[in-house]
Amino acid sequence: MITIEQLLHLEKKYYPDAPHGIVSQYANGLTIPQNKKIELAQYGITDIEYLIILMFCGNKAPLFQQYFIENRTPNELESALSFLLDGVLDKLPSADFECLGRFDTYSNIDNYKENSIIEINYYLTVTPHNLGDVVGTKIIWLITPLLKEETQARCIYPIYDLPIPEYQVNFKRDTKFYIDKIEQTNSHPLLYVTELKS
Repeated sequence: MITIEQLLHLEKKYYPDAPHGIVSQYANGLTIPQNKKIELAQYGITDIEYLIILMFCGNKAPLFQQYFIENRTPNELESALSFLLDGVLDKLPSADFECLGRFDTYSNIDNYKENSIIEINYYLTVTPHNLGDVVGTKIIWLITPLLKEETQARCIYPIYDLPIPEYQVNFKRDTKFYIDKIEQTNSHPLLYVTELKS
């Protein structure tokens, strides 16, 4: 099992000049209250795995998945972080929602075609909540997930409270979707997709 100390060593190796640190930004002074430890224990989440969730849901998400998006070989720290996050997602409960939304601030709708299959090689972040007008949104995904027993969507919100009233859900890496429909609206294109069995 990877330790926090090993992650800190890899941080120094690959990001020696990071002004606020990478792992150290979250690990230094990390204390987990007893009530949170009890909550985490329900899912078998360890201290280092909770640290991973804090980083992923905080401002370090790109470290976990940018190399997938850029299709490049990860450095040792990126690889370790993704390995740990994979393990956390395996422990968390499957999502049980009829529809999940993604307010996508990165993608270009021209990269998607109706009646085609896409595979997302990173951790697709979604929510069952309508977040309204999210600044910078380019596409709104409307996802029909598989049933709870089959979906690759995992609920992060039981162990991590976002500062806004939103349930964070993440699909595991390499989840496939079928593009049912693309609808052009006055505000944002709507991308209707259905999760496919792995």
